[in-house]
Amino acid sequence: MQRFTWKKMAVLGAWVALTLNFSVVERGAQAFFQGPEGDPAPKREIGKPPVQGVVPDCMSNDLKPMPLDNARVLELKRNTRNQYKDRGYVQGTVSRIFKRNGDHSHFEIMIGSGPKDGIEIVYNRDFGNPAVEPGDHVIACGDYITSYAKAAGYDASPSKALIHWVHENERGTPHPDGFVIVNRTDLYGYGQKAYPVRVAQ
Repeated sequence: MQRFTWKKMAVLGAWVALTLNFSVVERGAQAFFQGPEGDPAPKREIGKPPVQGVVPDCMSNDLKPMPLDNARVLELKRNTRNQYKDRGYVQGTVSRIFKRNGDHSHFEIMIGSGPKDGIEIVYNRDFGNPAVEPGDHVIACGDYITSYAKAAGYDASPSKALIHWVHENERGTPHPDGFVIVNRTDLYGYGQKAYPVRVAQ
């Protein structure tokens, strides 16, 4: 018959504690994504901002509110490899309108003082039509990509970097929503119409 030494007992105890902890974490994760009866957690109604008339938070990939930060996005553009991905929240003035590609509009906003400080905004027109013009003020929240060379069948961005997915996540997957605000008053990205908002000058 095998004898249990103190060392074997300690290892067994640690294994049991670890197993129980994983079980608690797993149940906690299920509770986060499901309601109290095991039903999917209620989701915000598609097509409506979280609060009418209020600018939604721009969320990071770990679902924490982000500040507007042009300097951070310019740093990513200058110092990251092609196809580097992150989240971006920027504001600037429309400088160029690019050729429409299918159901997406493409335009550039300047987010810095240098001639190369533009970033392309790729907007899915299924979520309304922000008919921007050069000189318009734009705030954009979405997925940032460094794009100075062709990759995965996509051409490089004319601005060498872009922000896309600037609309709500209608698929229900754990991906942060995005949006576009034109001239500090019209919020796009939540359905076909613009929602009125107020953005401080």
